[in-house]
Amino acid sequence: MKEMSNFQGRFDCRRYEDREVLREMERNDPVGEAIARRLAFQKALVEGLPLNYEEVEKFHAMNTVADAYYDLVFDTMLKGDAYTANVRMGVFGNDVTPTAALVITTFRSTLGEATGFTVDSGNSTNRSTTTFAASSSQSITNSASPSRFTFTGTDIIYGAFITQGATLKDGTQDTAPAVYVAGAKFSASQNVANGSIIDAVYTHSKA
Repeated sequence: MKEMSNFQGRFDCRRYEDREVLREMERNDPVGEAIARRLAFQKALVEGLPLNYEEVEKFHAMNTVADAYYDLVFDTMLKGDAYTANVRMGVFGNDVTPTAALVITTFRSTLGEATGFTVDSGNSTNRSTTTFAASSSQSITNSASPSRFTFTGTDIIYGAFITQGATLKDGTQDTAPAVYVAGAKFSASQNVANGSIIDAVYTHSKA
């Protein structure tokens, strides 16, 4: 019997901005916007997603699962290799579509990993943690606890990716046995600046 099932993944994201930042942008006041963004970032560090933040865009992407991820699944589930859960999410700034051939040692330069953000209540060195609920109906998601990126500077974000076993966003841990799992280019690029927030939900399922 030939098994035709496959893995697929989807990123569903929301971008938020502070209301005062949006007002300053409407006024076309760059100085006022810079001040408002600095204050917004400080509030975001304390409050997570402050009440005065507004959702400004919703976007998504179907990802490409890396070939290396299939090897990880087979080695741990069938061969019995040791496994320690450490799934991390990051974002990238190159206008490219990730392919299945990407590997942990080279994906970062190919995608142009973005680093100008904090995660997990102010951490500026790590990729974002992911907290998945138990799998149900051959699907697993972190929708109850989205991975949050609070940006510290101006950038254009084109997509997101998942790694296993590589915590640091500076790339120093991007070697085996860490694995690049999957990545996707968003349906629309996202212009971010100090205080912008992107919440990302990743859903992994049987195709």
